[in-house]
Amino acid sequence: MANVTGGLAPDKNFERVANTPGAWEGIARTLLTAAQILRERREAGGNSVALNDDGDPVPLEWMVPVERMLRGFALENLMKAWWVKQEHAIACDGKYIGVGDKHRVPDHKLAPLAKAVGVPVDRENRKVLEQLSVS
Repeated sequence: MANVTGGLAPDKNFERVANTPGAWEGIARTLLTAAQILRERREAGGNSVALNDDGDPVPLEWMVPVERMLRGFALENLMKAWWVKQEHAIACDGKYIGVGDKHRVPDHKLAPLAKAVGVPVDRENRKVLEQLSVS
């Protein structure tokens, strides 16, 4: 079996990957793909997209918040990629430290995250980011 850490200790490998923009971008693409699959399934019609724990169908409209959550997580990952591309660390000493120079931005709060990474957001888009942060 190949050594996926490149010979690095796990904490140093985590730090290397976390500080690589492409890693965040790849996760964002995966999340967007999952959201798109849900949307296509929902738009194709039918009664349900999945089964719940009891084996009963889950109504399609219940998938909308999940789709939005996946898209919000994708945006978060893209902003973290942008942070790392600007030569900021998001992990140090083998631990996730997050985004922000003087004050760390809470994870999953997209409007403050956008501000911290330098993405300009107008009032209307700020509201969208705030809604995605709670979906």
